[in-house]
Amino acid sequence: MPAQRRGARCGRSGDALLSLNAFVILLGLAAAVFATFATRLAAAMALAATFIGAASAFSALRFPTPSGAAALIALAAGTVLWRPHWSIVAAAAGGLSAALWAVLLVAEGLPGSAVYPAVMVIVGSAAALAASRPSFAPEILREEALAIVAVGGLAVAAAPSVIEGFGSAIAFTGSGLPDDAGPQAPWALALAAAFIALGAIYSLWKHRS
Repeated sequence: MPAQRRGARCGRSGDALLSLNAFVILLGLAAAVFATFATRLAAAMALAATFIGAASAFSALRFPTPSGAAALIALAAGTVLWRPHWSIVAAAAGGLSAALWAVLLVAEGLPGSAVYPAVMVIVGSAAALAASRPSFAPEILREEALAIVAVGGLAVAAAPSVIEGFGSAIAFTGSGLPDDAGPQAPWALALAAAFIALGAIYSLWKHRS
């Protein structure tokens, strides 16, 4: 019985940490995708201001509900798909996603002195390249990426173990995540395959229309 209980705990921990990692990946993808809309001065300022404000307001101990944040990202992606010219909305969502991404990476044990500059470089580079090279992020590519972010946000928001995973990361801040987190859940591969399939289907539909 004790061994069974330990196995069940390890399984739950593995699922939770896997959900947390999916959330971290979603935040990084969303930050880069939304940043490509910050090609004008007003949008670039909104991106920077939101990043600075969110990075100052949030920390590992002051963090919005992960499911709520993922749902908000999905809503922002859907809104920009509906109204592509709302670049301020995309830029603000990019700044928020980038800040939450950095906070979570620090919560998982990475040094903030390296994480925050790296995130700023990634987001800034995406915005600068999109502004200077239209071929870097054409409209069709941005639409496909937004669709993936929207679906991914909804999937992560619906994951019941994402909050538990965040709690695990906070508990192990500074000492790394546990080595005995348990095996990865099979649904992770299905979720990754679904993302790829949805992106391919949307791309084919877009090119045929």
